[in-house]
Amino acid sequence: TDYIKLKENDKSIGSIDVRAAQGLTALTAGDYDGDGADELAVYVPDFYEPYIRLYDVGEDGGLTPGAKIELNELAAPNDPFQYRFGFKNGNLPIVNLTTAGLSRGVTGKDSLVISACLPRSEDKTYTAHSQLPAFAVYENDGNGMKQVFLDHLDYGDYYLRFPAAVEADV
Repeated sequence: TDYIKLKENDKSIGSIDVRAAQGLTALTAGDYDGDGADELAVYVPDFYEPYIRLYDVGEDGGLTPGAKIELNELAAPNDPFQYRFGFKNGNLPIVNLTTAGLSRGVTGKDSLVISACLPRSEDKTYTAHSQLPAFAVYENDGNGMKQVFLDHLDYGDYYLRFPAAVEADV
């Protein structure tokens, strides 16, 4: 394994902005279409319109692009452009992806759980946008990935800031 140590003033590794790297790490695998082979779900932190792309994994390990879920599908009701505007300073939405067997026993397919929120910004970059997080579940209905659940985790006087999910048997 090769490691790269950044000098004190370096802000990028090649074309990757280090400050935005937190937005480059969300991925999970699951059998979302029920064909017996896992697909790979990857967060793509586009600076204008971030999205999640599903990829079919071939027997040779090759990836074929599949369904695309625009992150703005999770936007808060009071902010229809919460995840669709020109992000700046590397402050991309924070996204967590999880695979869960919520309805696997009925459908034979895994569910994709997506949580997202805007990052905290010292310079108040996102004061014009909703700070509510999103927690959504997507399932394949035979025609593609469809949102079957969405909650903005708003409880009146407070809301959850950085939600995430993990599948567990409790």
